[in-house]
Amino acid sequence: MKSIHLILGVALAICFISAPLATSHARDEEKPEAVVVNDNDPVRANGAEYPQQPWPKDFQKILANPPGDMLLYSLEPMESPEKGEETLQGFKVLGKMYMRPEQAQTAVAAFNDAIFKWDTKKAKCFKPRQALVAKDGGHTYEILLCYSCQQMFAYRDGQLVRSYGVAGSPKVLKDLLRKGDKPLSTTDPKT
Repeated sequence: MKSIHLILGVALAICFISAPLATSHARDEEKPEAVVVNDNDPVRANGAEYPQQPWPKDFQKILANPPGDMLLYSLEPMESPEKGEETLQGFKVLGKMYMRPEQAQTAVAAFNDAIFKWDTKKAKCFKPRQALVAKDGGHTYEILLCYSCQQMFAYRDGQLVRSYGVAGSPKVLKDLLRKGDKPLSTTDPKT
């Protein structure tokens, strides 16, 4: 009987000693996935743990000097578009508006601000409710933003080029769309 107690005692001691080591190893494996930065000039977003990739050069050019035909879109990601309804990257378009130069600068600033406010959190979903679209040099640039999911996707000619972590509020973009009498998503948790 004493030998069984001794064996159980040793087994429990081994469990207690190895448990913290196993837990610490599991924590190491659960670290967030590092962001791969291919450019030489990553941008740290307000103390974010991971660097953000800078805009590709052609996007930088457009965002620094928005073309006169830049559009701001209002999207509804929670409804499937009906046949014949306009979509942007598969998301239902509620409305879109051409912006005056000062409006375009305000919208671009809101998109850039969202990147710089990133706090390293991202959801696994992507349900954008605002987007910028511009054409330049025979290319179409689409930047879709989801404050709720904390992500932004940038497309060139329909192909995903970059994704960014974002944070902040859609207020500025919603105000622009309201002033343009464009409908807004009714499913947006960030009002």
